[in-house]
Amino acid sequence: MARKTSLMKAPTKTALEPSAHIPFFDNSGDTEGFGYGSFCAFETAVSRHLLTSHVRQRSADIFSFPSFEFDSCGCSGAPAASGDRLQRPRSGEARIEDRLGAGLHELVIENAAQSIDQDSIRIEGTGHAQIQEVKFKDEHVVQEDIDSAEVKKLVEELKDVEKQRFELNDKKDSFKRQVDTLNVMANKIGCSEGGQTFVFTEDFESNLSNFFAFYDKRVTELHEQMRDVEDPLERLNKEHDKLNNKINELRNNRRFSRNILVSLEVLEESDMEFVLTYQVYGAYWRPTYDVRVVSAASTADKTALKMDYFAQVRQNTGEEWTDTSIVLSTAQPCLGGNVPELGTLNASFFKPPPPPEHYEAYRSMAPRPMMANAKSFMVSADMMESAPMVGAVSMRASQQVLSTEFEIPNKKSIPSDNTDHKMLITQIDFAPSLLHECVPKKSTNVFLTASVINSSEFPLLEGEAAVYLNHSFVAKTQVKSVAPGEKFTCSLGVDNAVKVTYKPAHKFNTESGMFNKQASVANTQLISIQNNKQTEGITIIVREHIPKATDEKIKVKVLSPTIEAQKPEQVARKMSVSTPVTGCTLNEDHNLEWTLQIKENEKKDLTVKWQIDYPAPRG
Repeated sequence: MARKTSLMKAPTKTALEPSAHIPFFDNSGDTEGFGYGSFCAFETAVSRHLLTSHVRQRSADIFSFPSFEFDSCGCSGAPAASGDRLQRPRSGEARIEDRLGAGLHELVIENAAQSIDQDSIRIEGTGHAQIQEVKFKDEHVVQEDIDSAEVKKLVEELKDVEKQRFELNDKKDSFKRQVDTLNVMANKIGCSEGGQTFVFTEDFESNLSNFFAFYDKRVTELHEQMRDVEDPLERLNKEHDKLNNKINELRNNRRFSRNILVSLEVLEESDMEFVLTYQVYGAYWRPTYDVRVVSAASTADKTALKMDYFAQVRQNTGEEWTDTSIVLSTAQPCLGGNVPELGTLNASFFKPPPPPEHYEAYRSMAPRPMMANAKSFMVSADMMESAPMVGAVSMRASQQVLSTEFEIPNKKSIPSDNTDHKMLITQIDFAPSLLHECVPKKSTNVFLTASVINSSEFPLLEGEAAVYLNHSFVAKTQVKSVAPGEKFTCSLGVDNAVKVTYKPAHKFNTESGMFNKQASVANTQLISIQNNKQTEGITIIVREHIPKATDEKIKVKVLSPTIEAQKPEQVARKMSVSTPVTGCTLNEDHNLEWTLQIKENEKKDLTVKWQIDYPAPRG
């Protein structure tokens, strides 16, 4: 006979150490939803539970273990990107001491997460025992028995609100009945009974005056009291609906307990340890950053850049993660167990599809194409796999370049409310190289950019960053994925201390020659740059158009400044955070890049002059 061991709600003496492993939400391929890309349709997390029990001999057939209830013991989470599935391992330790005899036992783990993936259940153990079978079973239960601590608290608040509503409704009904009674009495005045004739006397007039005076006063008081009740009653009704909706949201239509049944054969008395792992849907995280730049106070100081690395954790698994050790992961575990089929890649001559029927009538009249007999060559795939859905594992894997884990130092509590919860991963100090950039033809604003080498051991994941310059918020920007030791740039917004004046261009048209006339267009552009900083010089790159000839008859000459070929040291400095070499070069877009240094409180004037020579039109 198998002995049934039930793992239900843990008593206070049971030590629980829950932890969570949460997948990273990579939205780089999405285009809508939540402001950063649409969410995956299926997000998963891996739950890990470590159950430790000291097993001894016992003669009884049925045993009751101290319980471990997944839903209310305090689970924890950490996100790890796994394509359209997010993995969150969670472990909880419950030390169970009881006497068990050798033989068959059934462990019943009650209240697993409602969002559990049944096919993902795994259980491992150490000790003198063998696991015979692992099953999953749904059992209908009373709703209150499986409510979490948060839901139970909300239910108590709801009961208190309902009690106040009943009291106010009773008062309102009492006032209304009094008004109705007075109205009935007023309606009976003047009505004769039993065929008697109504006689209007002085006594009746006096009594009638007294009644109406009382009626007017009392009805007015009752209506005022009813109005005084209606306002708080309306507020209580709204509070009642709010609490009720919140409770229904947290319960998530949960009407049954999801139990995991483990058949176990204990061979001999020993210390037993089991690790239960399963995947749940609805947990993930995404990185955000605060980039704070403090400018140098003097020429002897250096500009400092500090980055606060945050994680926005969100979960809607149906579990309450209370006092949980959080591990954030960028891993993408493969949830499928089958090797994909590659299919056959065929090489064949292209056969165009048959023309429509109405086209056949005109085909004999149409001129034959010059290459009608030539056969087009193509490469096609026979029985190729269909393209993966948005958010599929293969698509995510191609976009994920980093794989690491971040362990949050302090335990966190994350309710199953599907809202972001911000937590600090780490703080990193960088030594940036600041560079000013301006494209005055498009905008006279001067943008400040920080070039940084990621000298930390933490990889930076793609995410949104808030930029603060000298303790003032200046911009929102996007940080791309950066590995340790890799260079990256961060836009710090507009630097208002540097002013650029872009004056109107001067153009001159000339013609020369008698027979083969040549026309020329000369363009002169003046650019003024004023550095208003009091203690800091700047390095600035100004970009300006230089025409690019698309015909050999068109000749373009740069008259000012002198264009230099890129030197090896210039290319090397672009790959580092060193200050760029001053001078003028043409970039890959054939635009002028003029790099210069401007001291504090200094002004420099730039002149860009080019000339186009081309054959003059005949006329």
